[in-house]
Amino acid sequence: MKILISLLRSVLNTLLMLSFIASAHGAIVTGDILVADPAASRLWRVDPATGEEQAFAQVSGARDVAVSATGEIYVLGRGVGISTNVFQVDPKTAAVTQVNTTPISSFAGLGIGLGPDGSIYVVGGGSGSISGVHKVDPGTGVVVNVTTTWNSPSIPTDVIFESSSSLLVTSLSTGGGVYRVHVDTGNQVAVNTGSPWVGPTGITNASSGGYIVTDIHRDAVFGWDGTATDPHLISENFPGADPRQSVVDSAGMILVADSNGPSGTRGFVIKVDPSDGSQIILAQGQSLGLDSPAGIAIYQAIPGPDGDFDQDGDVDGADFLVWQRDPTIGALNDWQSNYGTPSLLAGSRIAVPEPTTVLLLLTAIVAAGLQGQLSRQLQTNRKKE
Repeated sequence: MKILISLLRSVLNTLLMLSFIASAHGAIVTGDILVADPAASRLWRVDPATGEEQAFAQVSGARDVAVSATGEIYVLGRGVGISTNVFQVDPKTAAVTQVNTTPISSFAGLGIGLGPDGSIYVVGGGSGSISGVHKVDPGTGVVVNVTTTWNSPSIPTDVIFESSSSLLVTSLSTGGGVYRVHVDTGNQVAVNTGSPWVGPTGITNASSGGYIVTDIHRDAVFGWDGTATDPHLISENFPGADPRQSVVDSAGMILVADSNGPSGTRGFVIKVDPSDGSQIILAQGQSLGLDSPAGIAIYQAIPGPDGDFDQDGDVDGADFLVWQRDPTIGALNDWQSNYGTPSLLAGSRIAVPEPTTVLLLLTAIVAAGLQGQLSRQLQTNRKKE
C-alpha cells in the first residue's frame, strides 16, 4: 500500500510540474500586459513582475489592443492592402477570428477603444475623407461610420469613450490635440489643441481621474484633466524616443509602449511613476522579442466560479496547482465542487478538460482515497494492539 501511494504521489507531482509548465506558457491570466506589435504582426504577453515577453498570437499588422469588461481581447490589425480589420483573440487558445463582417474603410487603423455596451470604436487614416472614426458591432460585425470626414488637418490616432454620447479622440501633427466626437452625429469639437501637444498618439484613463496622453513627437507622457486647461508633463525622453500608447496598472503606474523607430530596432515597455516621472524598463525586445510596440493593455479575466484560483475564468487542473502551492488562497472543496465549470460569463463556450488534466484529477482523487483508506487501516491496527 505504501509503495502504491508513493508511486501515485510521484505521478501526481510529475503531472503537476507539467501542468505548471503548460500554464506558464499557456492562457493569458489576469494582470498580464498585452502589447500589439505591427512590425512583428504579433500580440505579445509581458509578465508584469519579470518583464518576460512571449509571443501569444499572430495578428497581421497588430496596431492596438483593448480588453472588454467581460474579458474579450480585441486587436486592431491589417486586412488586404491598407484596409483595417478588428480581430478577437481567445485568451486561452490564442485563436484569432475576424470581428467585422463588413469592410472598414480603406485606411490605416491606429487606435481602438471600447464602449460600455461592448461597441468597438476604431480611428485612423491618412487625411481628410480617408480619416475618421468607425463603430463595429461585436455581435454582428457590422461597421458604421461615426464620422464621414475628419475636420482636423491631422490624423486621428486613438480613442476613448468619454460618456454615453461622446468620444475623446487624439489627433496627430498639424492641429494636433484632443477632439470630442459625438457618437450619434459625428460632430467634432476641439477640446485642447496646439502647444504643448505636438503629436498625441494615445489616450487612457488615469488612476486618479482625468487622462494620460502619450505624444510621439514630443517624446513625452502628459496628464490631462479633460478640459481646455493645458496638460501637465509627467515624463519625457523615453529610451526609444517613440512613445505610442499607454495604460495604467492597478498600482497607478503608467505602462508605455515605446516603439523605438523602424522595424528591426527593438522596442520597449516602460514603467513610469506618475509622482516623479521616473522611468524603468520593464521589457526590452531582444533578437526574437518586441519589435515595434504600439498598443498596450492589461488583461482582466472575466469573473470565474469559486475554485478559479488562477483567475482565468474557469476551474481546471491549473487551479489545483495554484491551490497546492498556496492552500490559503481558497477552499479545495470549491475546486472539487466546480471542477470543469466554465466562466459565469462565458456563454455557450464549454471548457473540455485535456487528457493530462483529467489524469491529474483522477490521480489526485485516487491518492486522496488511498490515503484515507491507509489512515483508517492504521487506526484499526492500533485498536487491535
